[in-house]
Amino acid sequence: MAAAIAEAIEGGAERVVVIGTDCPEVDATVVEDAFEQLESADVVLGPAADGGYYLIGMSTLQASLFAQIPWSTADTLRVTLERARESGLSIALLEKRSDIDTADDWRHWLAQQGT
Repeated sequence: MAAAIAEAIEGGAERVVVIGTDCPEVDATVVEDAFEQLESADVVLGPAADGGYYLIGMSTLQASLFAQIPWSTADTLRVTLERARESGLSIALLEKRSDIDTADDWRHWLAQQGT
């Protein structure tokens, strides 16, 4: 993610949003909201129900938000938020959403959709 953000910023992007492909609840409105939040926040995060995040956005690369993070754990978002606060960054949080990491997650999401 850090490399993708760095490349986009180096290429001239003023704001960058990276989304996970495992969150079917993310639509254009969520992405638009993330970009809008970056007009006043240094970092935007979309919290996932499992303790991670489904989206991260920033206007300048904040490499510390990717170093020594307990990825794919219930602490991913918490540690990322701590890092951001320690760095003095302003943070915007989007609505919490569920991502799909396992077959059970997929079945649960389908059941919620009525399918």
